[in-house]
Amino acid sequence: MEEEKRSIQFINVADIINPKSGKTYRQENTEKQHKYKVDDLVEIIGWDGDDEYGGMRLYTIGCTRDCDGTPLYVLGSKGMELYQKGFGLRENGGLETTDHTKRTKVN
Repeated sequence: MEEEKRSIQFINVADIINPKSGKTYRQENTEKQHKYKVDDLVEIIGWDGDDEYGGMRLYTIGCTRDCDGTPLYVLGSKGMELYQKGFGLRENGGLETTDHTKRTKVN
């Protein structure tokens, strides 16, 4: 018996088209703006009241995006200049652009 050869095709979930908008989920996420800006003080609230980190306050030290364009934040204590440099973050929260990456400034 000869085995059937099947072609397996992979697709990233972010590249699936949302039937309601006609755009990919990546396109929709990329259009979203960050709610908080660098140096904003935010409070982390746990899923339940017993979370040991519930009520933790941190500063937004960077704004970036996930692989599907979802806005993400880098949180830390105020004065995290070395930490920002380690993440490749500029003072305004955008990612530094280098010759070997395709990263662009994110606001």
